[in-house]
Amino acid sequence: DKDIIKLDATCADPQCAPSIIRGVSHGGPYCSRVFSGTCYNCHIRGASQQVPGFQNWPDCPYGVLRGTDYGPAASPGYPHPECKSAKAGEMCCLYLDSCDGSDDPDKASLDVD
Repeated sequence: DKDIIKLDATCADPQCAPSIIRGVSHGGPYCSRVFSGTCYNCHIRGASQQVPGFQNWPDCPYGVLRGTDYGPAASPGYPHPECKSAKAGEMCCLYLDSCDGSDDPDKASLDVD
């Protein structure tokens, strides 16, 4: 239901709190309701460390770190993942707007990064 999505209702709970192991934030688990209005588990591919099992979950929508659950106003504040690299092909930096290169079509390279 689009009304549920418009309400920006949270679906974060302890099962959807990003893992922090030895001080490093991982690529999951996260939860989102963007696609259907119901909460589902997802992960961020390309984080410097992945928790085993999360890689089989679907990729999170790109705005997940700016939304109600994990964005700046989230309570508690959840850490964002540390990325393996700033290569767009590894995905993680796309969530943090920290990729190398340009998104300008006249300047962007014609490869996955």
